[in-house]
Amino acid sequence: MRKELSPSWQTCLLIFCSFLTSYQVHADCDVMAADLSFEEDALYDGYLLGGNGCLYDPVQFTIDDVPPMLPENATTDAKASVFINGSAVIAMVHLNEMQDIANGSGLPVVGIRNSARNGIKEITKLLHRSATTKTLLKNIMKRITLGERIRIVSASQGTFFTSRALLKAQYRI
Repeated sequence: MRKELSPSWQTCLLIFCSFLTSYQVHADCDVMAADLSFEEDALYDGYLLGGNGCLYDPVQFTIDDVPPMLPENATTDAKASVFINGSAVIAMVHLNEMQDIANGSGLPVVGIRNSARNGIKEITKLLHRSATTKTLLKNIMKRITLGERIRIVSASQGTFFTSRALLKAQYRI
């Protein structure tokens, strides 16, 4: 004979399942953006920044695997746009800019970190291979292969990496 759960146990079970679901969103999270110092931020160059504030390893994930920043007061089924930040922008500021873009466009947004560095390291990043460019190129090629569009928004130095990734994609097609 099967016994039904009481309403209070049903509520407890629902809360526990909700906890597990929210934990799963963060289970693959390498680090939370809020936990990064300026120095630590440089370690996450090219990482994907989800709307939940988590940084995701671009080797394991694409923009389609990461929970996007959603527009406030709007619902959408659209594929996420990508936002590459400018120079010397810490992850938490990048996250706030993603929210502004999502709200302004009405579209979900996933970030690609152009990690904050200073001085000569910033210039060196422009001249040599960039993790930001590599991550963006991987995601451009994935969407092209699937016959899908990709929306890219970039600011300041992020535009340089976007241009570089688009040129590389053009040569690969």
